[in-house]
Amino acid sequence: MKRIVVTGIGMVTPVGNDVRTSWENLKAGKNGVDIIKGFDVTDYPSKIGAEVKDFTLDGFHPKNLRRMDKFVQFALKASIEAFQDSGLTLSDKEKERTGVIIGAGIGGLRVIEEQNAVLLASGPSRVSPFLIPMLIPKLNYYSFARNLVSLPPLFFFKVVLVILCHLEKVCIFL
Repeated sequence: MKRIVVTGIGMVTPVGNDVRTSWENLKAGKNGVDIIKGFDVTDYPSKIGAEVKDFTLDGFHPKNLRRMDKFVQFALKASIEAFQDSGLTLSDKEKERTGVIIGAGIGGLRVIEEQNAVLLASGPSRVSPFLIPMLIPKLNYYSFARNLVSLPPLFFFKVVLVILCHLEKVCIFL
């Protein structure tokens, strides 16, 4: 039996929401740092950050997107792009023998903050029943595997990242 690692690249970054745009902007020396617009920075000493800009995830029902934190949507879009970049097409039989490994750092902090505010203002009955599923990093794998290639679960692991950005690593193998 042969094992084949199929690699592809997918990116969602502060300088572009796909590989081509990110790479071209990096080569041109463009900077993704700007005034933070994602939340109120009035009381913070620093007002700048490297946010993903103008992000959309097409092909999903808005109801499903509301149930995914942004970090899951970023990972899903990058996973889709990486899969497409790999050029891999899977028969039904190959799908049964194929799995996905995703390493994810932390995500979902905005959802925690929002739902904590709901809890404090309105009580526990108003907290979203989707709070926990929205926080689970492996949800990006399940979304990718279920929606794109119908793959079974295989491996999931968390990694600690001691850098200033969030990484997603995706491997598809037979």
